[in-house]
Parts: sequence; structure tokens; C-alpha cells
Amino acid sequence: DCTMLYAKKAASRDGKMLMRRACKCRFQDPSDPDCKDYSQTALDCIIKNVQPVEHDEEVWGVERACRTKHPAP
Repeated sequence: DCTMLYAKKAASRDGKMLMRRACKCRFQDPSDPDCKDYSQTALDCIIKNVQPVEHDEEVWGVERACRTKHPAP
């Protein structure tokens, strides 16, 4: 559901990719090695804030801000 609701609606190419990763790490497979740098709160932050971002470089700024504000344990 997460991918259908959020990833497909992301405004940028990297946003779509990051949303798919966030959905996977949050709801499907949190033990995947790609997920080790993200806390569950950071993933929620990414899912809430990446969708409307139109430029790829800005998407990575949102990702970094969420990771920094909500570090992985």
C-alpha cells in the first residue's frame, strides 16, 4: 500500500526511488542492509516529506535531514 500511495506519486525520479526504499524499510523488510541507516521515525519523515519535492538534489537534502533529525539506533 505504501508504494502505491506514495512512491508512484513522487515528483522526481530519485524521489520515487527513495520512497520505494523507505516503504520497503518501514513496512516490508526492515532487516535489509539498505535499511540499516534509517530509524523507523526517519522513514516516516521521508515518506511524509519527499513526495512533493521536484528536484533530485533536493530529495537527498530531505533524506539527509530526516536521517540527521531521527538517527538510527
